[in-house]
Amino acid sequence: MTEQQHEAPDTASERVQDTRAEKPRSAIDRDRPFLLCAGAIFLLVMTWQYVSRVTSRPSLLPWKPVQGIAIFQVDINSGNWVELSQLDGIGPALAHRIVAYRESHGRFESVDALREVPGIGPTTVAKLRRNAVVRPALRKDKNSEQL
Repeated sequence: MTEQQHEAPDTASERVQDTRAEKPRSAIDRDRPFLLCAGAIFLLVMTWQYVSRVTSRPSLLPWKPVQGIAIFQVDINSGNWVELSQLDGIGPALAHRIVAYRESHGRFESVDALREVPGIGPTTVAKLRRNAVVRPALRKDKNSEQL
């Protein structure tokens, strides 16, 4: 047999060694299975985190008011839109409308006067009665201005 002719390997292990010897694997090729598994685990964990936050529901336990605990109340004549949006049934858009209505029409005389604001009906006013209040306007007396 001449030197130019290459002898075929006799066993499977010799064939595997020949292919490995011809083409060395890069670090990326060696680490690819690990990286794919790590990426899949990361995606599963992040999906679980997202789904658990999106699908979480508030507790449906009955709520009983307790004596002596302060209740969050907002004066609808002095509260800004951020404070008003914290009220039950009022979102940011409706809070902006309340502030705009108050600025153009003046003070509210009562919580029932909120029904004049576009988008607020009797159901919303009923929800607001617990936390929305109308406090008397503060009068500036001449003595306090001199301080």
